[in-house]
Amino acid sequence: MEGACLLAHARVGWVVLPESFPQAVLGGPDAGSVGPEVDPGSWPLVTATLGGVPERVPGLPASGAAGWRAVAPGGAPSVVTEDGRELRSLSALPIRGGDGVRGVLVIAHHRTRAFSDRRLALAAALADHLGQVLDVCETVREQTRVAEALQETLLPPVLPVVEGVELAAEYRPSGSGNLVGGDFYDVFADGAGGWYVLLGDSSGIGPEAAGLAGVARYTARALAESAAGPGEMLAHLNRVLLRAAPEDRFCTAVLAHLHPCETGALRVALSAAGHPPPFLQRSDGTVEQAMSSTGLVLGILPEASIGDAEILLEPGDALVCYTDGVIEARAEDGEQFGEDRLLRVLGDALGRSAAGIARRVERVVVDYRSPDDHDDLAIVVVRCRPRT
Repeated sequence: MEGACLLAHARVGWVVLPESFPQAVLGGPDAGSVGPEVDPGSWPLVTATLGGVPERVPGLPASGAAGWRAVAPGGAPSVVTEDGRELRSLSALPIRGGDGVRGVLVIAHHRTRAFSDRRLALAAALADHLGQVLDVCETVREQTRVAEALQETLLPPVLPVVEGVELAAEYRPSGSGNLVGGDFYDVFADGAGGWYVLLGDSSGIGPEAAGLAGVARYTARALAESAAGPGEMLAHLNRVLLRAAPEDRFCTAVLAHLHPCETGALRVALSAAGHPPPFLQRSDGTVEQAMSSTGLVLGILPEASIGDAEILLEPGDALVCYTDGVIEARAEDGEQFGEDRLLRVLGDALGRSAAGIARRVERVVVDYRSPDDHDDLAIVVVRCRPRT
């Protein structure tokens, strides 16, 4: 608005966007003398310009009255600003977007015939640029809306309550302002008293990666009551991705099947496909990898190699699963965070709750990585509840 007034040498200006804002945006050197009751959106001059044709009133007659008046003959308002000067020149220019006219740029001056053709051409060019900017804003708003909808479907809003188990997750999608990424997690029942904990990382970024993550997550949920275990579930998921995903799309995953024991311990069947190996944090302070083999990524070969392990979580023990955005986070000098640093963080987090462990890992990694590192990261912690 200020730029339009500067180019056209206008004293007051408005941007009227009827479908976006109920109130016009006011600007210009004399904007402070314009009362808040003024609504250029109701002027016939503006209504006519919404049809796509610029309107120009070079010389309004003096009204001889103070204050804002009703619309004068010819469809232009006769107005006097609070400092006692009347606006005598008005021009309205359409703001054009990809779908037609989005709004109107109105400029005004106290002198008659204040706007030359050259000045109006400059203001019209600025109005066209504003229309392009509004198109970009609309695209971003739509992408954000889609991302928010994907976010709601890909991440459980609240992790379920599982007797004898503490569950916690931390999630950061890539990029500034992104709401959804390729990392995903879920916790769901198997229908027979056990629970599945899924963590994965799909290739790509943004909504494309999120779409693949959605296929993986909901395929796993659909198999929860029929699969013989996590290994069979990942093998079936591999076949689904081969059919449903493009050739350049794949995903990694780690899947834990939890069986509570009468002793208070938690028996865990663990399977992985190309995913970083989870860590075990034992209550005695030991931290170690939970599995030696993690198989191959899903969605590439018809017969994917799956890594399997059986572990027992005693009360106070925790299983820490994470995506590669944790260990591959890079500092400004390019050095990766790495598994050794993660081991030390988990050692320092001994005795924390599942939520405390997840928050600690996320905080340390985010503080370590450079501002240019925009990889997704997700952490899921399963802790066998300590005896009271």
